[in-house]
Parts: sequence; structure tokens; C-alpha cells
Amino acid sequence: MSKPKYRGDARLKARAKRPGTVSFRADERSYVIVARTVQTHLTHEERLRKSDSVVVLKMSATAETRSVLQPEGRQIAQACHATALMMGELTQSFSQQALKANRPWPHIGPLTRIVLSARDSFELEHVWALLKAAKVAVFEFEDTNEDAYGAGVAIRTAIATGPVTSAKVAGLIDYLPLWAPASLGPCV
Repeated sequence: MSKPKYRGDARLKARAKRPGTVSFRADERSYVIVARTVQTHLTHEERLRKSDSVVVLKMSATAETRSVLQPEGRQIAQACHATALMMGELTQSFSQQALKANRPWPHIGPLTRIVLSARDSFELEHVWALLKAAKVAVFEFEDTNEDAYGAGVAIRTAIATGPVTSAKVAGLIDYLPLWAPASLGPCV
């Protein structure tokens, strides 16, 4: 089976155990990272240099910047949105491949997801940049909740990786704690 191409030239690996089924390797998982606090009205400067795979990201506060502590329910909803976006894009890609090759519509097999917590928008963006530089497929969810962030504001609240091994993200996200409700404290 050919490898599908995703944003930033990251490639996701999958194999068919039986016709029409896309299965991931046992050591592959998706990491979902959600921000506990988000900052509104930030300026962004992003540059991706493909030749050396370096992502340069500069975020700056403005006079309108404010911090919004995300309620626990909203945090986990954001993580679910990022996961759904990733799975939707995977399904669409594999389905298009199946149509082109005149194969049966694929069934996507199980994929372990691990939800991690970022302190704020700055840490979430930092991790996003590290993952992009490492050519890991990253799917971003931006929330537009007017009551929380203001009118016309879209805030990146969560990201999800495509299927990836823990070795591929070692040193990039392994310092982030597992997500847990704040009332329980950090998971160990």
C-alpha cells in the first residue's frame, strides 16, 4: 500500500491486514496535546524552511492579549475535536487511494491515543513547531467560541499527531504531563 502524504510532507504509515482494512503498527499511536490556558490576540510569525526542516515560530502579545483558563470539559472537547480532525483526514486520504486503485472502501483499524497537557498557547505552539520540524503529521484544531475568546477570534486549542512511534517524538513531547482534571493533580 502506498504511503499517504500529509501537511508539511509528513508521511503516515499504514498497512492492510486484509483488503479494505487499514491497520497501524502496534508501536504507533496518536498524541493529542491540549492547552490548559489559551492566550487570545497574539501575533504569529511562522516560517517553514523545507530545505533544512526548520520551523521558526515567533508569537508576541499585543495590547488586547488576555489569558483564558479553559474549563476541564472544554479542554477534553478540544482534544476530541483535534482527534476527529486527524481521523477524518486519514479516512479521506485512504478512501481516495482506494477509489483510485479500485479497491474496497477502507475500514480504519484501532489507533491508541494519548492525551497530553500543555500549560498555555505558547507551549502548545512550541510543541507544534518541534513536531513540524521533525516532519510529524500535525492536525490543528482552532476554536471560535465567542463567549470565551471574543468575536472573530480563532484560537489553536489542541493538536493531534498522525500515527507515530514514541521514538519519533522522543525529546519533543515526552516532558508534557498526561492530561488529567486539575482537581486530581497531574497523572504520574
